[in-house]
Amino acid sequence: MAKLNGAPAGADLRVNWDQRWSHVMAANMAPLPRIRETDRHMGLDRQAYRDQVRTQRGPLFARLFNDRQALPQLRVMVFHGLGAWRHYQFGHQFSVEPEASWPSIPGAPAFKTVCDMGRRRVIVGPSLTRASRVSCDALTEQLRVWSRQDDDWRTTI
Repeated sequence: MAKLNGAPAGADLRVNWDQRWSHVMAANMAPLPRIRETDRHMGLDRQAYRDQVRTQRGPLFARLFNDRQALPQLRVMVFHGLGAWRHYQFGHQFSVEPEASWPSIPGAPAFKTVCDMGRRRVIVGPSLTRASRVSCDALTEQLRVWSRQDDDWRTTI
């Protein structure tokens, strides 16, 4: 996001924030990551935590995506962690097609467009928290393409 916003690496994004970013939402599926799956989180064991994410977070994100009045400017939701997407059954919440039908982002095959509703899209990519060396350059370029193509992002990226 810093690249799209023109901020130098390591910059404080609170200073560099502008309206372009109100169109893109990046989110963790689970409220807070755990170091290990077996760790208790917020007093919950593994199963209770998974159930809470499935019954609360998934529906919340799906409502935000589908409610054009709550977030009228939203164009792209980006989630990381395809395994978590499956584990928490977010596909069910978003009523998306089977995974085999998801197109890759050009130049970034690890990022998939799981839902494309014209000017609103959901992207799922690899986990960015597990020391992965995933480059987001192609995703950044695709967001630029969509911002020009949609012609309703207030500021062209």
